[in-house]
Amino acid sequence: MDQLIELLDPMQRVSQLMMVTTRGRSAPNMDDFAHLRNLPPGAIIVRSVPRPSDGASYVSRLRALEKGTGVPVWIGANLHRLAERDRGAASAFVQIPSMLSVAAARDEGLARGVSSLITDHMRGMGFDFYLGPSLALAPVVADVPGTIHSFGGDPHWTAIAGAIMLEVLGAAGVLPMPMDFPGGASTDDPRRPTVLLTPAPALDTQDLLPFKQAIEAGAGIIHVGTAYVPTLDPASPPACLSHAVVTGLLRERLGFEGVIVAGPMDSPAITGSMPPDEAVVLALQAGADMLLYDDSGTIIMKAVSRIGRA
Repeated sequence: MDQLIELLDPMQRVSQLMMVTTRGRSAPNMDDFAHLRNLPPGAIIVRSVPRPSDGASYVSRLRALEKGTGVPVWIGANLHRLAERDRGAASAFVQIPSMLSVAAARDEGLARGVSSLITDHMRGMGFDFYLGPSLALAPVVADVPGTIHSFGGDPHWTAIAGAIMLEVLGAAGVLPMPMDFPGGASTDDPRRPTVLLTPAPALDTQDLLPFKQAIEAGAGIIHVGTAYVPTLDPASPPACLSHAVVTGLLRERLGFEGVIVAGPMDSPAITGSMPPDEAVVLALQAGADMLLYDDSGTIIMKAVSRIGRA
């Protein structure tokens, strides 16, 4: 791998820090292909596909592109979001219980069964990694809507269910990526910023507990989200831009030695307060190893150029 990296030009080396999301639905579109050829990223996320067979075909086309560039790439998805359809449209995927329904049952056997079903789908379509599970606790503020992609508000059950999912996925060769460290992101309301409000003395037994369990279970990669963190960093930047969160808390205090992914760097929490190409430098200075994007194309090119200049 080191010899391969030596063959890349400086901008292509920087692009290996990127975890980008393709735009094409049934297959990578022309913009996707152009971007991925010129600046091969370290990881590619497929947003959604109409059918499981389209997922397998999509991954196959990305693998062909990988062979063309000679640069290995992780290819991942979140199965629940991959199978999402417009309201009223039927899904060609087998109905998979949501994370929230698993939480409602509080049944370890069900958690293991759902994890196995997700694993079978991911392996069958050829994915390397899974964007999940989210280990952010459901919000306790009355007027803040929750999300079905959360294991609920109980930190102990979230830790158990999350560890089960990591075990099942990992044993089958699918890399799980626990999402939304250090918490505070379990909301489906894009109109307002997400904020981690848990007092610092309570974090170890609340929001951090599922992540601590995931680290003990051997998680190799963890995503740091964009929730504001006033109880952890007085400046209260988005968590993924905070040195106190990424390095001070996750890397040093919790002892996580794997890959840290920051973002999405093109989320409103970041783009609403600063240019995203400036935020990428702050994320790397905070201690991130990779940068997550909900898009591809020009915004990535600007980020790669900005990092190169820095």
